[in-house]
Amino acid sequence: MNILIKYFYPDEEVSYFDNLKTKLFIIQTYIGLLITGLSIFTDISSPNDNTTTSILSKISIAVFLIIFLFILKKKGIKFAGNIFSLLIVIIILIWINILPAHISPLFKYVQGYYSVIAFVVIGVLYASRLIVIINFLLVFATTTRIYFFTTLQQSENIDLFTTGYIAHTIALTISTTIIYFANKFTKSAISKAKNDNNIIIQKNIELIASEKEIMATNEELVTTTDALKESNNELQIAIESAKASEAKFKQLSDLTFEGIFTHKNGIAIDVNQSFLNMTGYEKDELIGKNIIDIFVPKQYYTELGEKMTRNYTKPYQIEGIRKDGAIISIELESKIIDKKNDIRVAAVRDITDRKKHERELTVAKEKAEESDRLKAEFLNNMSHEIRTPMNGILGFSQLLNIPDLTPENRKSYSKIILNSSNQLLGIIDNIIEISKLGTKQVKVVENKLNLNGLLLELFLIFEIKAKKKNIHIQLNNELPDDQSQIFTDEIKLYKILSNLLENALKFIDKGTVELGYSIITNHDSKFLQLYVKDTGIGIESNKQDLIFNRFSQAEPHLSREYGGLGLGLSIAKENTLLLRGKISLKSKKGMGSTFFVTIPFKPVN
Repeated sequence: MNILIKYFYPDEEVSYFDNLKTKLFIIQTYIGLLITGLSIFTDISSPNDNTTTSILSKISIAVFLIIFLFILKKKGIKFAGNIFSLLIVIIILIWINILPAHISPLFKYVQGYYSVIAFVVIGVLYASRLIVIINFLLVFATTTRIYFFTTLQQSENIDLFTTGYIAHTIALTISTTIIYFANKFTKSAISKAKNDNNIIIQKNIELIASEKEIMATNEELVTTTDALKESNNELQIAIESAKASEAKFKQLSDLTFEGIFTHKNGIAIDVNQSFLNMTGYEKDELIGKNIIDIFVPKQYYTELGEKMTRNYTKPYQIEGIRKDGAIISIELESKIIDKKNDIRVAAVRDITDRKKHERELTVAKEKAEESDRLKAEFLNNMSHEIRTPMNGILGFSQLLNIPDLTPENRKSYSKIILNSSNQLLGIIDNIIEISKLGTKQVKVVENKLNLNGLLLELFLIFEIKAKKKNIHIQLNNELPDDQSQIFTDEIKLYKILSNLLENALKFIDKGTVELGYSIITNHDSKFLQLYVKDTGIGIESNKQDLIFNRFSQAEPHLSREYGGLGLGLSIAKENTLLLRGKISLKSKKGMGSTFFVTIPFKPVN
C-alpha cells in the first residue's frame, strides 16, 4: 500500500491537511476498486435481469476511479478532489437517468439514494462549497424527476414513493447544510493554521537576523575575552591558593570528633565527615535538604525553632535519628556566622554512651539504695524475729523457777520454750544458709533418693503444722514407689520444698495446700516438675519477680502480720539454680499461688 501511495503522490509541495486528504483519497480509491471488483464477481456468480447493466456500470466506476488517481498524480488533491466530487455525482445521476425503460422504477429509485451516499462521503472530504451546492442541485433535480417518473409508472405505490422522496429530500438538505458549514469551518481552521505557520516563519527570520547580530557581538567579545585571559590567569592563581586553604580547613574539620554542619533555616549547606559518620548518611543525601526534618524528631521542632532565633545557643541536649532509624542522644551548640544571609554553624556531639553511663549509674544508685533499704528492713525484721523467741525463752525460763508451780503450767512453759527455741533455730539456719549461698562456694552432691519417700516425710512434718491452722494438706505422686528412685542432692531439694511449704502455710488462713510432682518432656529431654499449690492470699503479677529477691516480700507489711525474714523463697531459688533447674510462679491476687520447681529428671534405672 505504501508503494502505491508513493506512486500516485502529487509532485508539488502540499500542506499538512492536503497531505492527509491525499493519502485518504488514494486509500479510499483502492477500497472502492476492491469493492467494485467484489460486486462484479457477485453479479457474475448470481445473474439476474439487471446483471449486464450492473456489471457495465461497475466497470465504468472502476475506470473512473483509476482515471482520478492519475488526475491526482498530475494536478494535486484540490483539483482532483473537486472533479471527483462533482463527476461521481453526475455519473451516478446520468447512469440512473439513462437506464432502459424496462428496468424496474423501484430499482432506479433505490439507486437515487446512492447519489446521496456518494454526495455525503465524497463531498465532506474533498468538495469546495461551490461544488457542494452544485451537487445538491443535481441530486435534488434528479431525485425529483425519478419521483415523478415512478409515480406515473406505479401509481399504486405513490404513498411509498412520496414518503421516500420527502425523507430523501430532508436527508439531502441536512447533509448539504452540514457539509457546507463543515467545509467552511475546515477552511477557516486551515487558514488559521497557515497564518500561525507564517507567523512562526516570520519569527524564524527575525531570529536569524538576531543571530547575525549576536555573531557580530561575539566577535567583539572575543577581543574582550583575550584581554580578560591575562587577568583570569592571576585570578586562577588566587583561587587555587584559596582552594588549598579551604581544603586544609576542610581536612581539619573532618578530623574533629564532633559533627559540624552549616545551614540556612535548616537547609544543609555543608557537613563534615564526623557528622556523616555519626548519622550514617552520605553527603549528597543531606546537602540541599532540610537537615532538621531528616535528623531531628518532631517533638523537638518547637525548641529548635525558638533557639534558632538567637545569635548563639549554648549546648543543649536533644535526640537525633540515624539513617538506620536508631535514636541517639546528642548535644547541640550553634551560632550565626553570616547575619546577612542568616547562615548558622552547628556543632553536634554524640552523647549516647555518656547518657547510657548516666542511666547505668542512676540504676546502680537506685539498686544500692534499694539494697540498703532492704538490708535495713531485714535487720529490723531480724531484730524482731530473734527478739520474739528469745523473749519467750528467757521469760518462760524464769517462770519455771516460781515455787509451787503446777505440773501443767510447767509443761506448758517448757513447750513454749521449746517452740521458741525451734523458731530461733530456724531463723539462724536461714541466715546461715543465705550467707553460704552468697559465697557461691556451695557444692552439689548427688546421691540416690527415693522421691516419694522424701515427699512423704515432708508431708508428715507439715501435716502437723497444717492441722494446727485447720488447713488440709495433700500429697500427689505421679510415679509408684519402685520407680521414684532418682539422682539428686537430697539436702537441697529438701530445703527447696520445705521453704515452699513453709511459705504456703504462712500465707493461708483456710483452704488447702497441695504437694506433688509430674514428669514432663521438652525437646526429647525429661524433667522433674515439683509443685506446691495453695489457696492463700495470692500475689499480684507485677510483684511476682520481686518475691524471689533476698529480704523481699510482695507486701512489706506482711512481715509484721505473718512474720519471717523474707529469705525462704530466695533460698529456694538459689538451691534450685544449683540443681540446674528453674523456679516459677503462677498466682492471682486473692486466688492462691502455685510454685513450680523444674529440675533435670535422672532416674536410677
